[in-house]
Amino acid sequence: MTDTEEPIAKVRRVETEQEEDGQQLNQASDTAALLQDELIQAADRERQLQMQLDKVNDDVSRLERRLSNLWEQEMKQSDSMFNRF
Repeated sequence: MTDTEEPIAKVRRVETEQEEDGQQLNQASDTAALLQDELIQAADRERQLQMQLDKVNDDVSRLERRLSNLWEQEMKQSDSMFNRF
C-alpha cells in the first residue's frame, strides 16, 4: 500500500465501522421498543388478573358470609328443636 492508499483505507474502515455501529444501534433501538411494548402488555395483563382476583376474593367473602348466616340459622333451628323436648 502506498502512503496515499493507506489513509483512504483507514477512512473506509472507519466509515464501515460507523455503519456497523449505526446498524447495531438501530437493532438495539428496535429491541428496546419491542421490549417496551411487551412490558406494557404485561402490565395490562397484570391489571386484568388483579381485577379478576379481586372479584374472586369478593365472591369468596360473600359466600363465606352466606355460609355463616346459613350455619347460624341451622344452629338456631337445632336449638329450638332441642328446647321443645
